[in-house]
Amino acid sequence: MHDQEGQPMNEPRKWVVLSSGNGSTNLGDEAMWISAAQAVRQHDPTAAIVTDASKLWLSPIPGVTSHPFFHGALRRGTRLSPELRQKVPLLDSLISFPAKEHEAVKQVHRISTGTSSTPLVDFWAEQIEGSNGLIFSGAGAITKDYAVHGIYAWWALASMAHRAGIPVAFIGQGVGPDIAPKHESYVREMFEMADLITVREAQSAEIVRALSPSSVDPTVTYDWALAIEPTAEERQLASALALENAGGAPFYVLSLHRRSQHARRPVRQLARIADEVVHAAKQRGAAVLFVSNMTAGRYSDDRVTADLITRSMTLGAEPRVVRQRLSPGTTRALLGLSQGTIATRYHPIVFALSEGTPVWGLSSDAYYDQKLSGISTSFGVTHNVSRISDPSISGESIIRNLGEQAPITVEGDILASIRKPLIDFLSKHS
Repeated sequence: MHDQEGQPMNEPRKWVVLSSGNGSTNLGDEAMWISAAQAVRQHDPTAAIVTDASKLWLSPIPGVTSHPFFHGALRRGTRLSPELRQKVPLLDSLISFPAKEHEAVKQVHRISTGTSSTPLVDFWAEQIEGSNGLIFSGAGAITKDYAVHGIYAWWALASMAHRAGIPVAFIGQGVGPDIAPKHESYVREMFEMADLITVREAQSAEIVRALSPSSVDPTVTYDWALAIEPTAEERQLASALALENAGGAPFYVLSLHRRSQHARRPVRQLARIADEVVHAAKQRGAAVLFVSNMTAGRYSDDRVTADLITRSMTLGAEPRVVRQRLSPGTTRALLGLSQGTIATRYHPIVFALSEGTPVWGLSSDAYYDQKLSGISTSFGVTHNVSRISDPSISGESIIRNLGEQAPITVEGDILASIRKPLIDFLSKHS
């Protein structure tokens, strides 16, 4: 844009800050995006911020416009009926998932070669080309299970930016551990197009270096969700919830999530562990609260999972389910009041450790082994992750382990150290 004398004009700055879950109610993904957007806003108060989100999501940060996820342009292909998936869960992994990924590859190829486009694709290309930079906020999506959006869609978006000379930043990412050979070239090229890569544990950095040795060297930082500090109001609400649900008694927290709505075995395995945890806590005069990490939809709603689990418990006592939908800050504060947190998802572990609360991670696969162990190690906690399916792990042993832990207090200004690489990126490209 130029003025009437033909001199360049200073156009308003705009940053495209993409998420992996705005509107999903996944507290961790939303917390990481909030932290990134806050850093952009504080560094550049007048700049526009554009993001992706589900239809009804409202940004907690002013001056943000949200639009449909780009990966919607790639999500086509075979989908089995819910009834058939319920009866034969294996069919989804054998038929539906590969078909959707195959279609995503075809769509990405058509988009990248210019042989196909859609209004959604054109919209995001226009937004990126007119921005100061493209920022992918923290997520654990660069792995096989999330390849459609975390690999193919992000590669396509990074390619749009690269072709237009727009700088690209990946911040707070979890990478791997399961990246199939067919994904490697996309991941390598995606990182080679980046001007900044930060990851949340050492193993992710090692994977980036192995897959993309010519990319910028990744920086390991603490998880971006740690930058979410509870407000005084959120801590007050957490105290009220603790009193309401535990009656003033000490308490432990269960935060359990189903990765599939069709598999019954994990629910039975979680019910056994929950049963034993509640029994062990009761013997110590403590209550157990169930605190959700996700509260959207029947499948994703952890409160539904809590109800399924409690119906399968047999030892008589049950956890008290906190029914309210809580903010990341309130959740962190509530977990900080507990004697210990037992969780299947990554960010309840992050929230608890950030408050100095002992944690036990219940992993379902190598992906969660890496995530749960990685963040625990950052706080000096080890040997606190087990597989859900491990029959040798008892509720008693978990409660005993929690009592023996002493998570370290992270020294220094965590917020500044997490944000510094992004602030440097913003300063360079403003």
